[in-house]
Amino acid sequence: MKKIDLDSMSEAELRELNREVIKRLDFYSHTRRKIELMSFSIGDRVEFDDGYRIVSGIVTRVNQKTATVQTDDGRGWRVAPSFLRRVGGSRDVSEIQTNLFQFPTNAGKNS
Repeated sequence: MKKIDLDSMSEAELRELNREVIKRLDFYSHTRRKIELMSFSIGDRVEFDDGYRIVSGIVTRVNQKTATVQTDDGRGWRVAPSFLRRVGGSRDVSEIQTNLFQFPTNAGKNS
């Protein structure tokens, strides 16, 4: 690794170096989170620790930073992928209760 002589850098240069390091670390974190999220799909059975107990449920949505999990007790959680563990099989998406409204089709209407 290339050695950086911090002692020869001005305060402004050190601040700029700090900004660049933070940007790079944020990029790595964002990329790692996206890769972790891509490993989960709607219908996957997962579990996570809520701080008091292990909670089980089904992934109902994959968001930008989290997965939405409908737990077995009917509650909804948004959980970072690093806290999720896949367990057992997955359920058919049609079995998952969601808060989506199904719009009526235009069948039978004359256009």
